[in-house]
Amino acid sequence: MNLGHDRRVVLGEELQHSTSAPNQPHRKARPMPTHPNALSRRAIAMLKAIAAGRAELRCSCEPDLRVDGLPCCDQTTAHDLARAGLVRAVGTPSPGQWAPAELTEAGHVALGGFPAAA
Repeated sequence: MNLGHDRRVVLGEELQHSTSAPNQPHRKARPMPTHPNALSRRAIAMLKAIAAGRAELRCSCEPDLRVDGLPCCDQTTAHDLARAGLVRAVGTPSPGQWAPAELTEAGHVALGGFPAAA
């Protein structure tokens, strides 16, 4: 049993899937708590990479993340972190452009309970 998967939460007031079947109701998402114990290990690793200056965000309504020049394997978590206001792009890039990523004040607070990567 993967206990880490059980802790994963989705951000936003509502999660609406445009590809769902017409007779399926939309699922409501739970807000993602930003205190350290609520973040998944993957989200913490992403925040650490951003704090270390190793990540970039693509400017869009659902910003994609790449670390060390490679696309992140979990774009859903990257979107969740951006929607939660934990990360943002540096400056004001044009839509579709990549820009260095940085932690917001809330991102620093959320990451504050975890030691830096070795």
